[in-house]
Amino acid sequence: MALTRLITTCAAFLLLAGTVLNSAATTYHVTKTGNDANVGTSASPYLTINKAAQVAQPGDSVIVHAGEYREWVQPARGGTSESARITYKAAPGEDVTIKGSERITTWQLQSGTVWKADIPDNFFGSYNPYTSTIAGRYTSEWLTGGAWCHLGEVYLDGQIFLEKQTLAEIQTVPKWWYTSHSGSTVSIYANFGANANPNTQVAEINVRESVFGKDVQSGINYITVDGFKMCQSAEEWLPTYVNSPNSKAVIFVSGTNWIVQNCVVWYGKMRGICIDSPNDIPTNHIVRGNLVRQTGISGIGGGHANNCIISGNWIQRIAGRPYRGVEHAFIKFHLTSNVTICGNVMCYINSPGEWTRGIWLDWPGGGNRITGNVMLYVSNGSWLQLENPSGANLIDDNIVYNAGAADIEDGNVLVHNLFVGCPINAAPGGWGNTQGFYNKAYNNISSGYTGFAQKEGNAADYNALLYGAKKSFDDVHSIIMSSPIVFTAGIDSIARTITIAFTVDSAAVALRCPVINTSFIGGLTVQQTQNLRILNPDGSSLTVDKDFSQYCRSPVPKVGPFQNLAAGRNTFVLRPNSNFGFRLPCSQPVAVVRSAAPKRFTMPADEPAMVYDVRGRLLQKTGPHGTAMAPKGFSKGVCIVAAVSGRLVQRAVLAK
Repeated sequence: MALTRLITTCAAFLLLAGTVLNSAATTYHVTKTGNDANVGTSASPYLTINKAAQVAQPGDSVIVHAGEYREWVQPARGGTSESARITYKAAPGEDVTIKGSERITTWQLQSGTVWKADIPDNFFGSYNPYTSTIAGRYTSEWLTGGAWCHLGEVYLDGQIFLEKQTLAEIQTVPKWWYTSHSGSTVSIYANFGANANPNTQVAEINVRESVFGKDVQSGINYITVDGFKMCQSAEEWLPTYVNSPNSKAVIFVSGTNWIVQNCVVWYGKMRGICIDSPNDIPTNHIVRGNLVRQTGISGIGGGHANNCIISGNWIQRIAGRPYRGVEHAFIKFHLTSNVTICGNVMCYINSPGEWTRGIWLDWPGGGNRITGNVMLYVSNGSWLQLENPSGANLIDDNIVYNAGAADIEDGNVLVHNLFVGCPINAAPGGWGNTQGFYNKAYNNISSGYTGFAQKEGNAADYNALLYGAKKSFDDVHSIIMSSPIVFTAGIDSIARTITIAFTVDSAAVALRCPVINTSFIGGLTVQQTQNLRILNPDGSSLTVDKDFSQYCRSPVPKVGPFQNLAAGRNTFVLRPNSNFGFRLPCSQPVAVVRSAAPKRFTMPADEPAMVYDVRGRLLQKTGPHGTAMAPKGFSKGVCIVAAVSGRLVQRAVLAK
C-alpha cells in the first residue's frame, strides 16, 4: 500500500510539476495576428517570437501558435535552474515554422527558364550571404572543394537549388543558381525549370545566419526549445572550436542545460543543431527526438559538449553540396567528453571528398558512450572516427550497414554491435600520437577486425564474424559464420522506422558470450594515463545488461545487439529511442501496481507520462488508466520525478 500511494504521488506530481513549481511564472503567446506592442497574453499576443524572447524571465513559457515566422530568435536571458527554465514551445497540435529566409517576388525572366532578381545590399543589413564565399568568411584550410560557394541558397516551394560557379552552367539545367555582385546590388540568377513562375510560387533566399540561438557561450542557460520546425539558415563553414564565441546553425546552443526536443530542422547551409558551450565544464545539454535532414556539413555538431545527451534523433541526407571538407558527419563534436550518443537513426551522408564520417569525435576527452544507434549508407568515408586520442569510450549495441570502417585509435571498447560491411581499424595516427593500443571487441556480429594488431592491451573475442571474415590474433572463442548474412534494410522516413532483416547460423546463436561490465573490460591506457575505466556517468560500475531494444540480457548473453536473436532469418523494426535507462539494473523485479489516482490523473493508453532522471533517461512511466509502472530496480529504492523538461525536481524513497 505504501508503494501504491507513493507511486500515485509521483505520477500526480509529474503532471503538476510544471505549474506547481512555477506558480508565479508567466506564459506569453505569439501569433501571426499579434502585435509586438501588445502584452503577450493569449488575448493580446505578440507578433514575433523574438519579442517574447526579450521579455521572458526564468520560469516563463513562450507558446507560439500556427504560422510561418521569418526571424532569428535570440533569447535575452536563460533560466536559472531546472525548476526555473525558460521554455519555447509550439502550441500543441499547431504547425509552427521559423525560417532564416525571405520570399522574393521581383524576379525577371531572362531567357529560357532562367530568372533574375536584383536585390540591393541594404536588404541584407550587416550580413550579406551573397557577397561572402566560404573561403572568404573563414579560410580555405580543411576545405577540399567548393571554397568559391556563397553562404546563401535559393529555394522554390520548399525545395533547395544548388549553386554553380558561372552563369553559363545554369542555362540549360534546372534547380541551379548563380550570383554576382556589382556596386551595391546582388544579382541572383536561378533556373526554375519549365512552367515555373517564382513570383507566384514561393521563391526564397536565406538571409539570416541562424534561426534560434544567442551569440554568447555562457550565461544563456536552462532553455527548452520544443516542437518547432526550423530551416534555411545561412551560417558559415567555421568549425566550432575556432574564433569563438559561436558557430552558427539553424539552431545553436550555448551556455548550459538546454533541451532541444521534438523539432524538425532542415536546410542549414552547414549545420542543423550545434552545441558550442563554455570550455571544460559539464554543459548538460539534451538534444532528443528531433528530425534533422538535408544540412550541408553535419546534422548535429559542435564543441565542448561535455556531459551532453544526443538521443532519439532521426538524421538523414546530410552533405551532397558543391562544397566539402573535413567537417562532414551525421554527428561531429570537437573537444568533448562524457557525451552519450544513444538511440539515434542516421541514414545517407555523401560527400565526394574523403572526409565523410558518420559519428566523429575529434580530440575527445574520453568517457563517451555510443549506444543503440542505427546507421546506414555512409559514402566515401567511415561510420565512426574517434581520434587524438579517443578513449576511454564504450561503443555498444549499434547497428551499422554499408557505412565504411570504424577508425579508432586508443582505448575504445566495442561490444554487442552488428557491423555489416564495416570493418574496424584500430591503428596509430592523428596529432595525438596514438598507437592503436587498448582497444577491445567482444560479443559483436561483425565483418571482421582488419586493424586489430597484436599490440598492448588489444583484445577481440566471443564475436560472430561474417562469412569470409578473418579473426584477429586474440579471437579464441569467436566463430566465423558458414553462410552470408544477407542483410536488407527498408527505410520509412515518414514513419521514422527502419526494418532490417538478416540471417545468422546456429553456431552464432549458440555462442556463449560473457557479461560485459567494468570489471570484465578492465583498465585502459590512453596517452600514458593508466587504468582508465568504462563507467556510468556518475562514476559507478557499468554493466551492458540491456540490448538494443532495452530488453534485459540473460546471464549468458547472446552475440550481437538483440537478446532474442534466432538461428535463420531475423527481422527487426527499428526506430529512434530516447528512453535509455541509466543505472536501472536488470537483476531486480519490476514493481507494477494499480494506483488509486483520482480520475483527472488517468492517462490514455497511447499517452504515458514519462519520468526521467537527472540525465534525461526514462525512469518511470504512468501507463493506461492510472497504472503506475516503476522501472526495474525500483521495487525498493528511489523514485525520481521530473518536470516536463525531463530534469530532476523531486525524489522520494519507495518502501517494499
